[in-house]
Amino acid sequence: MFGLPDPRQLRRAADIARSMGRRRLEQARAERQLPPLREQELFLTTASGYRMLVRVVEPSDDRPRPAVVLVPGRDQDSRIFSQRPYILSAWEVAARGVRAVAFDPVGRGQSWGHDDFCGSEGQDGLRAVLDYTFARRDVVRSRVAVFSFSMGLG
Repeated sequence: MFGLPDPRQLRRAADIARSMGRRRLEQARAERQLPPLREQELFLTTASGYRMLVRVVEPSDDRPRPAVVLVPGRDQDSRIFSQRPYILSAWEVAARGVRAVAFDPVGRGQSWGHDDFCGSEGQDGLRAVLDYTFARRDVVRSRVAVFSFSMGLG
């Protein structure tokens, strides 16, 4: 009918709302079974010489675990994954036993340089984060994923 929402969209919204409780319950279960989570900040240097902030949220153990590199969308930095509700939270990823690696792209947040909106500097920054992630001894190299949001990878 004219002016009413599409019934499929209403069903999808209801399904999402029903799954929220289950999602929180699963997260609580995962947190009980894992060591406490920790967050650390560090700086990497890109090939162009820019200093980039990297935030890692992870279980506080040294067991080899999968990793996810979280790439923020255009005009955003790594805080999007921890300071407010978003599509995906670094803490939620870490609560599932995965090391979450988020970063401030060149020219955003606490990273140096000029934001070229996913151009060569942005790709160089992502490469530096991937090199760091793959070099870690506590990361299963065959199980590294990259999640990009909005125009995160251009």
